[in-house]
Parts: sequence; structure tokens; C-alpha cells
Amino acid sequence: GSSLYLPAEIIHQQRSLQSLQAQVDGAVQDGRVAKARLSEVEDGLESMRPSLVRGLLTGRRIDIVQCSDYPQASVAALNSLQDAGATVGATVTINDQLFSLSPNQKEDLRTRLTHADRTMAGSTDDTTDLVVNVIARALLRGVASGSPSVETLRILERDGLIAVNGDVSTGTTSFVLVGGRNDDGLPDESDVSGLEGRLADQLSAPSPGLQVTVVGCEPLDATYSSIPEFQKSEIATVDCIDHPSVKIALPFAVRGDHDDFGF
Repeated sequence: GSSLYLPAEIIHQQRSLQSLQAQVDGAVQDGRVAKARLSEVEDGLESMRPSLVRGLLTGRRIDIVQCSDYPQASVAALNSLQDAGATVGATVTINDQLFSLSPNQKEDLRTRLTHADRTMAGSTDDTTDLVVNVIARALLRGVASGSPSVETLRILERDGLIAVNGDVSTGTTSFVLVGGRNDDGLPDESDVSGLEGRLADQLSAPSPGLQVTVVGCEPLDATYSSIPEFQKSEIATVDCIDHPSVKIALPFAVRGDHDDFGF
């Protein structure tokens, strides 16, 4: 049968709804208060951070390689390193165009790169591997005037596959890789993660007379994480590099504290 709602029952339901609304309003207010307090803590950490890391990386030259969709993460890494006294020689950005080359374009690129640097001929038939080799060799050894690396790097820049901001004439042994992808689907996340892993492996591979440090990081809001790929390469990682409480960790990781930092 049907239910009969008497006025008293209606009043009771209204009061229950009012009580529930009051609870919701209270929870919203509590959330605002908690968010404000968290913001105060983060601001406090950010103001303290430079003094906590000052001098940790004095005299160290470091290059940043951005493989991600988040240039602000590279800026956060740059600020963290400079606050610790490091010199950031260059930031190399690997552009998405690399992953949209046609088979003919890949073949043409391989031909031009191996013609510019004969030592790379026959090293690999994979275009991404060849590009990774070019970048790693240039950053580790430096791009001295007249060396084959000058032309190979210039080819990648002219084709819009990478952008170099800074001085790569001098080689370095410390690197920060910035990863993390958004959800626009371009390029495919698996293509990028493969490149990140290969680059981490190439840079961190044992080299005679060189002690190389490579750290992988990404921002808080990365949709697709690069951290697992970096961990496969057994390099230190810093998750949420743009968060004040984590940004502090980057200089320690670059200094040699091998761990997985962040949230």
C-alpha cells in the first residue's frame, strides 16, 4: 500500500535534513581551515628551504633533461638546485615531435645523424635509441667546437626534436631527469616512458674515470608517473618536486643520497 506522511513526520524529516546540512557546512568549514593551515605550513617550509640546503651543491655543475609535459617541474628543480649552490649548465627539453615521426622521417634522421658522427653507424636501428645516444654523449662529454656532437645536436634542434637552453660545451656528471605525463594521449605514454628509461640507463652507465649521478623527478599532478621507470634504472627519485616539503630532498639526492623521496 501507499505510505501516509503526516505533518509531524514531514517536520521530522526537515529537521533531519537541516541537521545534515549543518554537518556538511561544518565539514566544509573544517576543510577550509585545514587547507589554510596546510598552506601556512607549506609557505613556512618554502621560506626555510634555501637555508636548509645552502651550500650542499656548491661547485657542482648539473644538467636538467625534461622529458615531461610539465615545464614548471623543471623550473622547480632548477630553483632547488640553484638554492643549494649548484650551477645548472643547461636544460635540454625533448619535444613530442620525436614520437610522431613517420618511418621515412626516422630513416632520414638516422642517416643524417650517422653521417654526422660515423662512430654511431651501426650502433642501433632504433631511432629513439640513437637520439638518446646523441643526447647522452653530448651531455657527458660536452660539445666541443668541431666535434661530431656539435652537428648531431644541431640536427635534433633544427628538426624541432629537442631544445637546448644553456651551455653544453662542457661535459658534466650530474643530471636531473624531469618526467611525468598528462592525459592528452599525445604521445603515447609507453613511448615516453621507454625513452626515459633508456636515457637514465645511458647516463648512469658506468664510464671509466667518471662517477655519474642521475636523479629522476616529476610534479605532484602528473597523470602518468615516470617514477616506476626511473626506479627500474636504479636511480634516486624525487616525487612531487614542485611541493615545498619534497623540493628540499632534491639537493640531497643529487649529492648522493640514493633513495626514493616524496609522497
